Amino acid sequence: MKKNILCAFLTISLFSAHGQIVNETVDFNNYVSSTDNDFVNRFNNGLGLNQITTNGITGGCLTVPATMDWGNDNAVYCSKYVSDSGSYCRTSVSFKYDTTVFSTSGFDRAVSIFLHPYADFNHYVIASVSHTHRIEILTYSWTNSPGPLLNLVHNHWYDLILTVTFTGGPSGDQVDVNTLVTDLGITGQTPPIPVNSSSGTFNDSVLVGDTAVRVSFTATGNGGAKYIDNFRYEGIKSADSCISIPTYIFEKTPEDFSVFISGNKLTVGSSEFGDKSEITIYSIRGEKIFSQKLIAESRHQDIDISGWTPGVYFVCLKTMQSASVKKIALVR
Repeated sequence: MKKNILCAFLTISLFSAHGQIVNETVDFNNYVSSTDNDFVNRFNNGLGLNQITTNGITGGCLTVPATMDWGNDNAVYCSKYVSDSGSYCRTSVSFKYDTTVFSTSGFDRAVSIFLHPYADFNHYVIASVSHTHRIEILTYSWTNSPGPLLNLVHNHWYDLILTVTFTGGPSGDQVDVNTLVTDLGITGQTPPIPVNSSSGTFNDSVLVGDTAVRVSFTATGNGGAKYIDNFRYEGIKSADSCISIPTYIFEKTPEDFSVFISGNKLTVGSSEFGDKSEITIYSIRGEKIFSQKLIAESRHQDIDISGWTPGVYFVCLKTMQSASVKKIALVR
């Protein structure tokens, strides 16, 4: 009789202590079904954005609509920022630029990142790659119009990065904003090369004092974005409704499932490796940092961890017969 393995999700609380910076990345590689994937599990709304399993930087990505109701069709992330004076928040998203979908007849932005304080949505910060290929920054009291020009190359991946620093200043309400666009090349995995940036300073006591700044983004084909990938969130974290690290309810755990670290190598071993076996590794914050199908002929898999930071990681092994998770600590 065929055994069924039931995969469930464990929601892990990641509420931060006051002032603690957290980092989260959504790579849009986790796709179970149209109702169970990275996008629907971690975002609300986002009309016209849909997750697919191909064409991304490391796997899946989001397709984008030709146009959208800018500011109303946003994909809203499941965590919010706390904008403490003296802290910062950084949000970024990758997009693939394509001249064949770009339209000069409209005013669609390729991609935009929105920060909206819960206390008053009008005290926003918005960063965009505009329809004129410029960095556009809009705030409650200041704009950078028309913004620096961007030389975008067909079929290259780019990062739009919005950094907002709540410096406080003499009046306690100073906000410094910086928007940077970097070129990630055709694969999206080459070292980022800055294309252009724009910065400014304004004062906004509502934004600085808010404990629930909503994070969202939009993207359109008419603006020149073909695909969206690798959404990143960094800052002091408020409310969280994200589905995080997967765990498993299983009928059988491989008795010889082993995980150990030696130098810059992490080794996962099991006699049950098969054609459909897979290793997925998550950080303690729930970020998927590694995923790979296993070689059926081998009883172990070596993973290079030379670039990993010290901390706790969850190693998830799924085979045709079993599923299990082990926790391991990396100490340098």
